[in-house]
Amino acid sequence: MKKIFTLLSLVFVIGLNAQFNINSIGVPLLIDFDGFKADSAAAPGAIGGINTNWFAIKGFTGTNAVNNVDFGTINNSPKLKLGTSSGGATTGASPTASGIYSFRTDINDTSDRAFGFQSTANDLTPGSIYFKIKNTSGQTINSLIFSFTLEVKNNENRANNVQLYHGLDSLAANLGGTYVSPAAADASPVWIDTTFVLNLLNINLAVNAEYYFLIKTDDVSGSGSRDEFAINDLAIFASGSNPTGVLNSDFTINDSVICEGESVIFTNTTSSNPPSTNIIYFWNFGDGSVNSNVTSPIHPFDSAGMFTVTLIAVDTLTFLIDTMEKNITVYKVPESTFTITNNGAGNYTFTAPFIAPSNYIYNWTVNGIASGTSQSTLNQTFTTGTNKVCLTVINPLGPCPSLTYCDSISVLASTLAPNTLNNRVGIKIYPNPTKDYVQLENVSSKTMLKIYNALGQVVRQEQLNTDVKLQLEELKVGFYFVELKSAFGTKTIKLIIQ
Repeated sequence: MKKIFTLLSLVFVIGLNAQFNINSIGVPLLIDFDGFKADSAAAPGAIGGINTNWFAIKGFTGTNAVNNVDFGTINNSPKLKLGTSSGGATTGASPTASGIYSFRTDINDTSDRAFGFQSTANDLTPGSIYFKIKNTSGQTINSLIFSFTLEVKNNENRANNVQLYHGLDSLAANLGGTYVSPAAADASPVWIDTTFVLNLLNINLAVNAEYYFLIKTDDVSGSGSRDEFAINDLAIFASGSNPTGVLNSDFTINDSVICEGESVIFTNTTSSNPPSTNIIYFWNFGDGSVNSNVTSPIHPFDSAGMFTVTLIAVDTLTFLIDTMEKNITVYKVPESTFTITNNGAGNYTFTAPFIAPSNYIYNWTVNGIASGTSQSTLNQTFTTGTNKVCLTVINPLGPCPSLTYCDSISVLASTLAPNTLNNRVGIKIYPNPTKDYVQLENVSSKTMLKIYNALGQVVRQEQLNTDVKLQLEELKVGFYFVELKSAFGTKTIKLIIQ
């Protein structure tokens, strides 16, 4: 990901086989782990290619204790080099399924690697991963910023914690931060980022002295297998003096009422005295999504709830750091959709297949004429021709309006049988949910496609004449409605972009 790397004007990227020495004050160091493969081809004395002069790992027990690694020792045990994976390691599949991996956490960048680990009851529960630095700059270090990206794949029904400790010796007794993964597994697990930033003042690290950082992991609650974790973009900023000046992080949002599926514009209003152009930012939106380092990001919230948005500002020149947290409420958009049942002889039942609160209002229309306002079902008899049925669900106590869902029924004079796009053509859209494309099958000639966002705005439209694979990379995360209109009628499908 190299998020910190892209934000700094001058960064010294060190290799995995180098020592983590601070040779120059004011020059940030970064380990991006892109060269970490965790494979059997690693050089002797390394863990999958990492130099043990600055790295150690503890937490393997029983017969697996041979996998523990002290600083400066040689260990090429199988559990320390389980190879490259995108996640989903099965902890019970084989004796080597738990241990150290090179995780590919960015599906859009196959070269991006992270130092990953999969825990079991006997392996890394609890587990300890040590990093140490050495002051070889020739002068005393008074302040230090240590940061890394913790990447989590919440694919199991167990909560695990990751804690950051630090200190002047390997005991690293000072707690610097804690992350706890959710107890319930995500429905569609993806790698989620959390940024740890630790600002250390008055440490007075003498020349040739060492400083230790300890990342510990353990169970919190739940049962069964454990989530997968990875460490990426580890960075050190050292200064010979303590920070001076003032840094105040802050932000505003563009809307007082936020509806699910809506993209929120965050305006960064961070200020500093004296003014600085060396400030970098870390955003966490509190919804389990990927962190952002953009100064003023635009972020979609695809579900309702209360979310704590956190902005961390770091001045890499003065070493000032400040955090701002604000709670925002995202309101639910009432869902509007229905199924159609053909009862014969031109009679149909339309049913909203969800349970809405009792105060919700159902507005049905048939061919533009209001046909009911209080029921989740509508029964209607048609003669011949094409008839359009629409449903709008309204929450009178909520600020977010619903979208209107419509479908068409074409009744043939000869049989009074249904001739709908839903039942006659059987058009298919998959996968759903999806990330960047959908496949459409059973598409008839001159079918007009429109895609609406959660606010009812058309974000894409085109005419289709055959089955097609639609690329949707331009659509942001959230839910959309795909409308397909042809000579057979109209069909609307809810599409989720992850």
